[in-house]
Amino acid sequence: MQPEMSKEFRRDRPSRPSRWTWCGILAATVTIAACEGGMIIAGQNATWGFVTIAATKSNTGEYRTTPLGQFFKGALSSVPNAQVVFDSCVPGLSYADAGEIVGGVNFLDAGPQLELRIGAKSETLPRVTGATSTTYQKGVAAPVVYTPGDSIVVTIPGADGGYPASEIRGKTAEAFTHDPVTPPAGTETIQFRWTPAHDLNSAMIISMRYAGPTDNNVLRQQILCAFTDDGADSVPFRNHRGWSDSTVKRREIVFTRLRTSIKAQNEGVLEIISRFQMPTPVLN
Repeated sequence: MQPEMSKEFRRDRPSRPSRWTWCGILAATVTIAACEGGMIIAGQNATWGFVTIAATKSNTGEYRTTPLGQFFKGALSSVPNAQVVFDSCVPGLSYADAGEIVGGVNFLDAGPQLELRIGAKSETLPRVTGATSTTYQKGVAAPVVYTPGDSIVVTIPGADGGYPASEIRGKTAEAFTHDPVTPPAGTETIQFRWTPAHDLNSAMIISMRYAGPTDNNVLRQQILCAFTDDGADSVPFRNHRGWSDSTVKRREIVFTRLRTSIKAQNEGVLEIISRFQMPTPVLN
């Protein structure tokens, strides 16, 4: 499927290679998955490291995150990269909730704990060994309080025969607001407007989720858009009609600012993936 390009409210931008596939864009918002295209040759048994920082908030509006680190060997054919986007939307995709932990790979020991500095705070992420995975996390019972947009430094002690000692630096995705989005009465283009980012290291991912007439009021379909994070873009009627159609039983729209920091090493990638979502999930 070739993406339809959204031209309204587009600004002149330098062209950039489209190496981040639509499967990769979806992966960036829910889970890391292997799909066609990407930065690494398909099937390569590379060494990977991912640290995910996703924003939540408390009932009082305090921002929190439950960082997740995972290190493994396996075949991924693409990784999320916020600097490479299509500035377009793809309709007719399926939607389902998914977890963050990668499946079908060989997890690696990266040491007893990760050292995390986020803003002015220092935290540790202990190793958690499960039946099918080894991760580094505190979980929802011990979230990290932070300010979206804070800098982040992750230090990985490494382990003999496992993941090597490493360090990566980046920045967490900043908070933003966006204009309300409602289905148009006719065949108008939907215009998106949001608080723009300050550099080219983030992208805006918009998921227009909906339940059609036969979906039993369950969100099973979506239109997925990836835009340069400059504050404005649009989706034409031919792409948004599935979401805005009068027969839709249920619909929602989720904006996600995606910020990535990528470091190539060990014939693979070490990456920080940071997300700020609107509406922001509430974690008490």
